[in-house]
Amino acid sequence: MLVVGAFGILNSALLHPRLLSPLARALRRPKGWTPLSINRLPQLIIAEASLGLLVLLVTSVVTAAPTAQGLAFAPTEETPSTLNQFVDDMVIGLTINPNKPGQNVFTVRASTTRRPPPADILRVILRFTYLEQEAGMISVDAEEIEPGLYLIGGSQLNLAGKWRIDVVVRRMGLEDRIAAFEWMVPQGGPPRPVIVSNQPWEPILTLAAAVLLMLILLVTAVY
Repeated sequence: MLVVGAFGILNSALLHPRLLSPLARALRRPKGWTPLSINRLPQLIIAEASLGLLVLLVTSVVTAAPTAQGLAFAPTEETPSTLNQFVDDMVIGLTINPNKPGQNVFTVRASTTRRPPPADILRVILRFTYLEQEAGMISVDAEEIEPGLYLIGGSQLNLAGKWRIDVVVRRMGLEDRIAAFEWMVPQGGPPRPVIVSNQPWEPILTLAAAVLLMLILLVTAVY
């Protein structure tokens, strides 16, 4: 874009030599001086138009490219180790430690907001579904440690990436209450180097656009 703009300024200077009057006076050139002969104007116009088309082509390719996918490009936000969800009268909380691929400890807290409780909890079931590829579903019963507190240990989260974890609370004489958690398991071990940056360009491009706009306004005001 800068090169196209430079060609545009040069072409304008050849067509309107008065635009270069301050530069000509500074360089002690005669009135009507231009850095190139007017005979070069056709070639310069062709070069400007060709570069403009090239900019449009590159822009179309870049904007048509899909967003970078995969763990290397995932946001660097920390995944919370505990999530809570309200399902009708139930409050269901899920905690996973250490939240890495492989062996983890899953803690479920389930309680009702109704007093007295409408029914006792018979079972708490965790269903694991990996969302980034077809891997089926794993279903495991949690062990009750104390009223409202359930525990599972195992390697159900054996892959890094996005998981869906359904916590099913089964009570006597009532429909199951299911809390669906979207869970991200980060990559284990040292982080992979990010070859292509996952940082947004918006602040840099906004600043560049503001500077370019100020330059255009300045040139317009002067001439």
